Amino acid sequence: MANNAPHLHLRSSRKDEVFARDDQQVGDFAFNATVADVFDDMVGRSVAHDFAQPDTNLYDIGCSTATTLLTLDGVIEPSVRFIGIDNAPDMLDKARQKIDASAPRRQIDLKVADLHQGVDMDNASVVTMLLTL
Repeated sequence: MANNAPHLHLRSSRKDEVFARDDQQVGDFAFNATVADVFDDMVGRSVAHDFAQPDTNLYDIGCSTATTLLTLDGVIEPSVRFIGIDNAPDMLDKARQKIDASAPRRQIDLKVADLHQGVDMDNASVVTMLLTL
């Protein structure tokens, strides 16, 4: 059966308890299968609860097709404004399609800008920059 709906949230529902035990020896952090199973919860909790502040802005530099913004939408308090920045208009066109199809909890603003020319950011509590540099 073909399904043409966008698959944006393939999030694991497993909770991160990788370092929860007091008697556990902690070694170097590794992106292994254990971490992969709980990574969405790990990222969502660390970004949402530790850094994003109400009534501030979250910027995603090099937002591409807005996947990160749409994933964070479900775990960050709705008064945080989301702004995606990318230098590729075609990527932002796709991002707008995904945003429209997903009905996020907040407005997500998208801007065309080039890091080499400078990017204005105001009232930021979180700035992400994944696979950009």
